Amino acid sequence: MAVVASVSALLIVPIITYFTTKSLEQGKSRENAVRQQKTEFYDRLIQQLISTLGIASGGKATSDEMLAIFASVPAPLLTFGSGGVIRAWNHFTRVGREKSGDTKAVMIAFEGLLRAIRNDLGHKDFLYEKGELIGVFLKDANTVFGSPKKASVPVRQIPTT
Repeated sequence: MAVVASVSALLIVPIITYFTTKSLEQGKSRENAVRQQKTEFYDRLIQQLISTLGIASGGKATSDEMLAIFASVPAPLLTFGSGGVIRAWNHFTRVGREKSGDTKAVMIAFEGLLRAIRNDLGHKDFLYEKGELIGVFLKDANTVFGSPKKASVPVRQIPTT
């Protein structure tokens, strides 16, 4: 009886290991494919929004282009966007509708969307000051967000002997 149990265990363990490994690999492959599509969608979205907001060097998008951009976002956003990105998108569009003349409010909402996208892609943005992400596009981000705080990196004293 002990021999049968040993042989059974010897056969069952590799079979279970094989199927578990195969399942994990398929899940990882699916996750990587979704991540790639999500990244491509976010890249396109950011590029389109930059042109819509007039931050791009090519000038501001026309109203027809803006309508096309905003109409193309919801379906992939529901497919790929995390809850944080969807909330940030809703906030951004609400601010755009209600405060379209308030450039500061729109830029702050846009940075919130950028932070949510980066967070969804796995970036840890908790070390960034407000305005640092939008500062990549705007030369005068300090006027929108105020001057960034100076980083306080402790200076290590070297003892003299």
